[in-house]
Order: sequence, then C-alpha cells, then structure tokens
Amino acid sequence: MMALEEMKILICWNWSSRKGKRTKVPIGASGCTPETSEEYSCTWVTKAEAEKAAADKGSSGIGFVLPEGFFFLDIDKRELDDPFGQMMLERFDSYAEISVSGSGIHIYGRCDMSRLPTYIDKAGKTRLNQEFYMKASNDVELYFGGITNRFAVFTGNAIRDVPLCDCTEALLDTLDKDMRRKPKAKRAVSL
Repeated sequence: MMALEEMKILICWNWSSRKGKRTKVPIGASGCTPETSEEYSCTWVTKAEAEKAAADKGSSGIGFVLPEGFFFLDIDKRELDDPFGQMMLERFDSYAEISVSGSGIHIYGRCDMSRLPTYIDKAGKTRLNQEFYMKASNDVELYFGGITNRFAVFTGNAIRDVPLCDCTEALLDTLDKDMRRKPKAKRAVSL
C-alpha cells in the first residue's frame, strides 16, 4: 500500500444508515463531507493525516479515493478459506486485506487503463464497457480509478502484505469469467 499512503487521496469515513441499510459515508479530514470526484481533491490528505484526523474526530476509519491506474476488488461475504476467495487471491498477486466486516476480502493493485474494455460516454467520461458488471450477483465488486468515482475503505488487516502490483491480466480474466453480463434471451415472436 506504500504507493498510495503518501498520495493525497485519503479520507475518513463513518457508518451511517441510508434507506434502512448500514453504509460507509466519506468524511474529509477537516470534517467536511467530501466527494470522490477530482473537484473535491482539496479535501483529500495523506494516510498519516487521515489516521490523525480519524483518531481526533472519532471516525470509523480511513479510506482512499482510487487514483487512475489503480483498482479495488471487493469480494463480499467470503471467509478467507472460501474456495472462490482463495482462487481470487491466487489470481491477483497484489496487496490484499480482510474487509471491515471481517467476512470479505479487498484486493488493491495497479492496472494498465489502456487495456481495459472501456468506452467514452456522451459527457466525455471513460466508462467500463456495458457488457461487464461493476457489481456482480456473485458478491464481487470491481472499481477502477479514473473510471468509477469510488472510495475504498482501508483496514490494514493484511492477508498479503506486498506492494501493489500490476494485475491487468488478472483483471481481464476476472471481467471475462466473473463480471460478464449474460446476454438477454431473445423472445420468440409468434405469428
């Protein structure tokens, strides 16, 4: 995680309830409510600054806004010994940690954005090709800096404490095998 710790991309977060569901809400180190888009980058700090602010303000934890060229793979509701979780840990040779809930896995790493299946939308923003999910029904979420405005919660409860590696091949494999939308079935037309 060293590659991200000194970058001014970290924020604090707190638990909140939205529509009856527990969720993580970003909070700037100064106490303001930051957004994850670049225009709010003045509210982002380094890891040391975020940890101090979280301790001073009693925040639930710290997280970071994904910078371009980095990804965050969130595998929910999978214990560490789960076969699918183990397969993903083998596929991605990069930093991995236990999620905040204790029953999930977070994997962070680098990626070659030019190789990802993307398109430019009407507003001129880069988006993931629509044939892939970012949130799949198998409790897997995949986010890319520069494509998704998303913050990732950092726990530091490392499973694999190694540098953030380039995992472009593993990402392409995961998109194809685990995140691809099924084609819509064509309805028969009766005459």
